[in-house]
Amino acid sequence: MSSTVTVTIAGSEMKLYTAQPAGAAKGAVIVIQEAFGMTDHIKDICNRIAEAGYLAVAPHVFHRTGDPLISYENMRDVMPHLMALNRADIETDLKACFDYLAGQSFKGRQVGIIGFCMGGTISFFAGAEYELGAAVTYYGGGIAQGRFGLPGLAEMAPGLKTPWQGNFGDLDQQIPVAEVEQ
Repeated sequence: MSSTVTVTIAGSEMKLYTAQPAGAAKGAVIVIQEAFGMTDHIKDICNRIAEAGYLAVAPHVFHRTGDPLISYENMRDVMPHLMALNRADIETDLKACFDYLAGQSFKGRQVGIIGFCMGGTISFFAGAEYELGAAVTYYGGGIAQGRFGLPGLAEMAPGLKTPWQGNFGDLDQQIPVAEVEQ
């Protein structure tokens, strides 16, 4: 069963897309959206995670900039939302997710995180800052140069507190393979 809940953080509201398993949840997974907003792809991932027996929550990361849903073909419209992301807001949003999950009786290693596109950067950051069950990234730039006021992933890697799986491909020309190998 899926629904949207609203959490209040730092004087504003953020929606969380949630997907509940049929029975008792085995754990929880935070799903960080792509640069295109809360797409059907992200909702589908949450629903599949719930079908596997886990509570899935996906924060609407662009809630401060209008919470848009942007066409995959329109990268120009994505840029203002990406440029508005910063470390403090990312930390606040992650804390809101962790607080929500703690209220559902999931914390620490009972929680995993997965991020797609720009969400991969946020997922990796969470794995470096928190002791979670797992962190998975599908792409996520900022490998060498950093992004959103965060250090580069290569710089954060030695401090990972969470088991991490990174998924990258050479078809994404925005993320050089040499940086991934680093």
